This record gives sequence, structure tokens and C-alpha cells, in this order.
Amino acid sequence: MTDGAAAVVTGPCSVSAGDYLRELVSLWLPRNWWMIVLPPLPFAALCAFTGDLRWAIVALMVIFIVLPMLLSLLYFWHMLAPELRLSLLPHRAEISAEGLRIVYSPVSEDHTPEPDFVPASDVSATLFRPRFVLYRLRRKSLAVVLVPYSAMPQGVTRDALTL
Repeated sequence: MTDGAAAVVTGPCSVSAGDYLRELVSLWLPRNWWMIVLPPLPFAALCAFTGDLRWAIVALMVIFIVLPMLLSLLYFWHMLAPELRLSLLPHRAEISAEGLRIVYSPVSEDHTPEPDFVPASDVSATLFRPRFVLYRLRRKSLAVVLVPYSAMPQGVTRDALTL
């Protein structure tokens, strides 16, 4: 996108928590699948080599008790991140070469959250998903901003949405 190009302004939009989680999992799982697969493997191997079914029960306990607890901790780590408000609260996005400006809709008659600005230097990647443009942020946690295609103006190009 050139510096002289006008900003793309979306219509009012928000993303559900389920859609946000689905996109986070699609980013997290391909890189960290081994965290789910490896923990029960030693117990399954012990069961196979010793013939003792108690190790199979331990492997099942790891699969159905331990892993869901660890995944719930990951869920709360990512779903309580402050960056989540950039996608979940009703807002409109202004996308320009300088960055992404999020202007929130009024929450109540007497309170409207202050707009947020994400500089283009804080965006590590722009991904085009089937329903959203996903802006991955440079943060310690896996933080993203989702902008639905349904809120985009007609005729906007991918080049205009890339930061």
C-alpha cells in the first residue's frame, strides 16, 4: 500500500468469542500440536511394552483429565488478554499505511471507550482467512485483531488491507 493511499474504513462490526478462539486455535495448533500428542505417549508405550493395562488407564487420565485442564489454562491466558477488546467490542476499523485504528461504539449513553491505535510496526503478519482479515500482533502472547469481511466496503483490495 502506498503512503498516499486513503484509509479503508469498515462498517460497525464485532467478532464473537467463539470465532476469535477458533482463529487462535488455528494459529496455535499447527505450531504446538506436539504439546497435546506427547504427554500420553510414554504411558501408552509402557502399556504396550509391559502389557500392564494400568498404564493405559494412566494414559487415558492424561488425555481426559490433565490435558483439558492445561488447555483451559491456555484458553484463559489468551482469551483474557487485553488485546481481545480490539476484536470483541463493537467497533469500526480504520486501516491505513500507518496502522490500524479501532474506534469503539458507545457502550452506554455516558461511556464510550477511547479509540485504540496499533502501529503498522506492531503488526507482524496480515492473514486473509475465509471470513476475516487477521492482523497478528507482535506480543508475548498470541494476540490478533480480526476484521470481518462483512464489514469491509465494496471493492476493497487485499493490498489496501495489508499492513
